[in-house]
Amino acid sequence: LLPLLISLPACLPLLQSGFFASDDGLFHLYRVAALGEALRHGTLYARWFPEFGFGYGQPVLHFYSPLSYYLAAPFLPFGPVAATKIIFALGFVLPALTMSAFARRVWGETGALLAAAVYTYFPYHLADGLLRGALAEHVAFLWPPLIFLTLLPTENTASTPRRQAWRWTLHALAWGGLILTHHLTALMLAPAWAIAVIFLSKPSHRWRQIVNAVLSFIAALGLTAFYWLPVIAEASAVKLGADPISTGYRQHFLPLSDLVGHSFTYVYRLAAVQPLQHRLGLLMALLLLLTVAAASGRA
Repeated sequence: LLPLLISLPACLPLLQSGFFASDDGLFHLYRVAALGEALRHGTLYARWFPEFGFGYGQPVLHFYSPLSYYLAAPFLPFGPVAATKIIFALGFVLPALTMSAFARRVWGETGALLAAAVYTYFPYHLADGLLRGALAEHVAFLWPPLIFLTLLPTENTASTPRRQAWRWTLHALAWGGLILTHHLTALMLAPAWAIAVIFLSKPSHRWRQIVNAVLSFIAALGLTAFYWLPVIAEASAVKLGADPISTGYRQHFLPLSDLVGHSFTYVYRLAAVQPLQHRLGLLMALLLLLTVAAASGRA
């Protein structure tokens, strides 16, 4: 209950009438509405939105992770605006609960509440939901705590094979949920997950942990292959950010010297004409150091 209550203030800006102003929110609102039309016409998996592209249609969900839009579908009777805002709100509430569940295993009850608060009000998370309006990336915050929670060894040393099977099944489902919610987050999480697989396992069962984790990941890839296999096979047929005159993401990375900003708080944009910064504020850097210190001391 307390992690739930902690997350609710983050949802307050969503209570305003109409749809909130954001960088990308309207794109996601239109996609939710288009998915509703497809479902009403009996198309259960809508890879193509015929209303898009000035009536020429666009294969949006053929290439873009679809789960966040399908999560909005049950709320479409309230209208696409309300349905989309509900999912933005759940993008704060549900991650707070999953982070609390993970942190409770690591730091106890107090640590669970602190972790839920930090995870909910982490500036980039707030910016994702309320400024960028990036629905899929915002909802993706739900899955990493579940992935790491299911990596933790069970507290019961006499854990049965059935419980272990459920544990690794949930691990595979959490990975599948992340891939179907925002595959770029999954790509970024994979290296951290690989390190955690090794360090969150008991030394006496390390190889078994590694094998089970890899098998669960392979199972997740198999469960989501209906989405990512067509993306890989047909990416060359469309322009997925592969502009020949673009320098790609090389201009998006800050040098290490600029990783932490000079402001105490997080600065999303210094001015309207300037690019986004996404630098850690001094407060967030301090919290990061305290978390590392707390984890080291507990270890």
